[in-house]
Formats: sequence, C-alpha cells, structure tokens
Amino acid sequence: HHLTLKVLKNEELIGGATPDRSARGIMLSLEGTDATYATGDHISIRPCTSSELIDRFCSALEPTIDRTWAITAHEVRKDGNKKDVRLPFPERTTVEEAVGFYLSLRLDQGAILPILHAFNKKAVAMNNESAIEEFNTLLAQGEEDHTADVELHKFVELPALLEAYARTYGLKLSFADLLLLLPPQKDRFYSIDTSVLTHPRKLGITVALTLG
Repeated sequence: HHLTLKVLKNEELIGGATPDRSARGIMLSLEGTDATYATGDHISIRPCTSSELIDRFCSALEPTIDRTWAITAHEVRKDGNKKDVRLPFPERTTVEEAVGFYLSLRLDQGAILPILHAFNKKAVAMNNESAIEEFNTLLAQGEEDHTADVELHKFVELPALLEAYARTYGLKLSFADLLLLLPPQKDRFYSIDTSVLTHPRKLGITVALTLG
C-alpha cells in the first residue's frame, strides 16, 4: 500500500559543477507509519500532481468542475448506456485524488492521440471546419510534434493543451470525455541508500536528473 512520507531533506549533491545534470539526496521520515526496510531494499515513489495544475485542469473543462467532487461510474456513462464503467480508482474518489495521485496530467505522444480524437469528435459536432482540418492533419501525421500553439517535446501538460484549444478554436471537453483517456500515474523505483541500523525511522534515496 502507498504511504505519504514527510521529506526531511532534499539537497543538491553535485552543486552546479555540471550545468545539465543534477543529483538530489532525499531523506524521508518513516515516523507515524509501521513501515520498515532492510539495507539494499527498493522504494516505489509515485509523483503527485501539483495543486496549481489540478486547478488549471478543473477550470479548463466544460463544464468546470470542483476538485472536491466525488466520482462515480454513473457520471462517466453516456446517456442511455447502461453498461458499467470500470473506473481506474476506487468509487467515490475525489477529482483532486483522481488526477493528483491515480492519473497523470503529463502526456506523452501516445497519450495525446486519444485526446485529439475526442477534440476532433467535438469539432465535427460543432461543424468547426478549421479545427477539423487541424485535427485531421495531426491525427494523420501521428508523430507531429506540435498541437495548436503548444510546443511538444517529450511531454505536454494536459491543462496547457485544453487551454490552447479553447483559446484557438473555442473547443472544450468535459471531465467525462477525458476521464477514461488519461494515462495512469507511474511509480518510480529507487534503491534505498541508508542503513536501517543507523536510520531506523528514516530512509534515503539519491535521484539523478538530466536537465534540458
């Protein structure tokens, strides 16, 4: 099961010696939990979406939604469709928990394409010819590295994509349109580099980053 651990220390280890690289020494507290570890164990860490990004996501939808709303399978069914929908998280999970912990708002190219299809469907329904032409071009190219006025490199943040298409074409998607299209948040695995003998209620990891 997942635990929320307090970060006791997060410090730079390289110290700017190499501009395009960074290494962080992170110490986590196990106080208040029943967790323990053995030297050489690994820890799985799931990144959480920032509060600011969640707010932007909620505001970019049509209709806008409140982050405290609880989600049920009924809310993502289409009118007249009685088929059960399997949510990728427990029933009654809040919007904040869903997109903050279970689902990712950072999309790679593969995750963007289903959302482009959803936008294209909306554009067709609204008879928005300029948007239809844009989406047909992007979907045909598949690996196109830009959408609207949002530059895509390896990832794009979904709120930026939603804001761009609202601004450029006046198109917005609903939470139900997007919920089952969002990719799951992925855990990251790190080796524990502290000893339980010297740090029985703390554990440390080292995270290397490549910048740029």
